[in-house]
Amino acid sequence: MEDGKAAGALFSGVEEKIEVKREELIRVYEQIGRTADDLPYTPDFEKLHAAYGAQHREKKPEKRETWRHLLNLRRRKNCRNWARRDPKHRKSMMSKNADCAS
Repeated sequence: MEDGKAAGALFSGVEEKIEVKREELIRVYEQIGRTADDLPYTPDFEKLHAAYGAQHREKKPEKRETWRHLLNLRRRKNCRNWARRDPKHRKSMMSKNADCAS
């Protein structure tokens, strides 16, 4: 605590983890309408990051953390097909696998 600020992490360059807001991220991701594979380095990812970051009141996620949250949601068990573009398929997956949204 040399500079009067409490240490944020044990090692420099390691940020505190931001809470995942699953419902908000799913909503924003579905509004974008692109698969996660198509998102990196696009204006659509910038929109997703801005909209998702706006849901966090205190500390906002950095872009890499938004990306990590999205990938972790997709990797969850029974949510592999969640990223398909077909909204009917997404809705049926969400209703069959309610844990994907929780």
